[in-house]
Amino acid sequence: MAGQAGFACCSLEDFANAGDNSLRQASAPRAWDSDRVWYLLYTSGTTGRPKAVIQTFGMALANYVNVQTATGLGPETIGLNFLPLFHTAGINLHTLPILFAGGCSHLLAKFDADSVLARLQSAKVSLFFGVPQVFQMLAQAKGFAEADLFAVRHWGCGGAPVSEAMLQQFLARGVTICNGMGMTETGPTAFFMDPAHAAAKIGSVGKPQILTEVRLVDADGRDVAEGEPGEILFRGPAITPGYFNNPHATAAAFTADGWLRSGDIGRRDPDGYYAIIDRLKDMFISGGENVYPAEIEQALQHCAGVLEAAVVGVPDERWGEVGHAALIARPGAAIDLTAIAAALAQSLARFKLPKYYTLLPDFPRTAAGKVQKHVLRRLLVEQAR
Repeated sequence: MAGQAGFACCSLEDFANAGDNSLRQASAPRAWDSDRVWYLLYTSGTTGRPKAVIQTFGMALANYVNVQTATGLGPETIGLNFLPLFHTAGINLHTLPILFAGGCSHLLAKFDADSVLARLQSAKVSLFFGVPQVFQMLAQAKGFAEADLFAVRHWGCGGAPVSEAMLQQFLARGVTICNGMGMTETGPTAFFMDPAHAAAKIGSVGKPQILTEVRLVDADGRDVAEGEPGEILFRGPAITPGYFNNPHATAAAFTADGWLRSGDIGRRDPDGYYAIIDRLKDMFISGGENVYPAEIEQALQHCAGVLEAAVVGVPDERWGEVGHAALIARPGAAIDLTAIAAALAQSLARFKLPKYYTLLPDFPRTAAGKVQKHVLRRLLVEQAR
């Protein structure tokens, strides 16, 4: 991705220095250095204050290659975008890659499950991407059980863990959802499941894409063995050079030899497919044992009446930290917390069992639908006082 690429655009420096001539200078064609700052995207803020992630033209090109390889998009592709364009999922999955290919992306002002479902049946959408909450709302929409969804050639999902129950629900309708994983800092497409193995590899985010290098390392930075958990590190042309005007955050995000630290714990299976265990920051230690909330959340989503679950670690005098499970009930369903606790005791080790349960109407979320666990943790701790 080195060198020059022709593109009519202007940089952040141009806007800052243009004064009254900003519009004229912004429209002036120029050769575009692929390593130059093109635009900024803020992180979603699921673990703390958002940071401005530098996006270069080279990153956008690399992301286009990764998305095109995974989905086969081309000039005939028609996409549907209802995610916010200030978020990496909104602009880069798959709107910008579709435009690079010469295709068409229909932009909606907001997500409405019924109208989106109608569009998906109109044979005017061939490529679809949504976060898990979007698929969840589609599955609850009136007419989902009878909807003809076969015009959509590729279904992609990312942004948060996706439950096995939901994947199976769509598989029963003949829809194969290809789960993936990436970050604002990775352009974002880093992993994508291939449709041929999606049903057999539920829980996996697929393999690294063609322009993304991946390592799994332990706390000392050593590569872990196959099947062992480790932090995911990224390198390649789709990786951000850093955070805008934030050298300290940039330095903390990269290893000494230039690998981006994801903050995610993953595992690689013998076939080369990766699964995300949890966020490193979401993991908590209870009685000296590492607890990964994502494992508990998956178990909770198999329980009767549970639509969505989020687990956080909260302070505990005896164990240091214990799990607090926040639950959202399915529409019209009643949740029996005693039965849920008993069910979890049959499938999880005792130190992983939540000590507390709270029913909520919804979770604090980012604009892209991700659960803001740092906000949720604060709310649950305050409620317990």
